[in-house]
Amino acid sequence: MIRAKTPASDFIVNLDGPHGNANYLLSLAKELAHFNGQKASPILNQMQARGYDNLIEVFDSHFGDQVILETSNENLLSKIS
Repeated sequence: MIRAKTPASDFIVNLDGPHGNANYLLSLAKELAHFNGQKASPILNQMQARGYDNLIEVFDSHFGDQVILETSNENLLSKIS
């Protein structure tokens, strides 16, 4: 994949790499929720309610304005828009 260069301040998570696993994303969600003054447990519960695709969708809905998720997985790309 080729994309235009982004500012250094962009926080990017490559879902195809080692930080794309559920445990890392749950940990990051907890940290971001606390940073934003939100309660983490409702978000984490929602993220864990169903499979990995749901986890990604919920993470993106809560933190998509702070974190860029990158992947080459067409199934995930169709869900993250």
